[in-house]
Amino acid sequence: MKAVKSASASPIDLQIIVGKRPWRVWKGVGSFLLFEFGRVYRCEDGNCRGAYTLWIYMADWRIQDSRRMLAHSESPDRSIHRAAEVITNKRLEGVVLSTVVLKRNVRYGVIFHFEGGYDLRATMYDGNIDDEIFMLYSPQGYLSYNSDGTISSSVVDTRRTKHLGLC
Repeated sequence: MKAVKSASASPIDLQIIVGKRPWRVWKGVGSFLLFEFGRVYRCEDGNCRGAYTLWIYMADWRIQDSRRMLAHSESPDRSIHRAAEVITNKRLEGVVLSTVVLKRNVRYGVIFHFEGGYDLRATMYDGNIDDEIFMLYSPQGYLSYNSDGTISSSVVDTRRTKHLGLC
């Protein structure tokens, strides 16, 4: 994927998925968690991707309801798959980007609020300031919330976006 332009972005840019329902929530490699929103694209490898893919990337995360944690980034695959099923097709109601100031450092995180009282909470890995907490891919490019608290966006070659591969 070749980025054409990189720029700072605004939290408002996340509105593109607010109000939408992820039709697929799945565990990627390691602790990656992915959400497919919008139009379905069938890729050459037979997999389906959404017009918008939310990728929880280099972050500690947990899925919870109002009473308990359903799964976290280090849970067994079976627990992660069950939690992913629970939030599949639940409307994304809002996104909260957070900054926590502590005595010796600053921490960044995000909460994705889904209908039914379900939350996905993700925070930066300890001591990691060079990675993305999450990325939101679209046919036009991607937006990332970085572990230094910045939001950036890049426009990419729409024929080869990272999440759509050869779709």
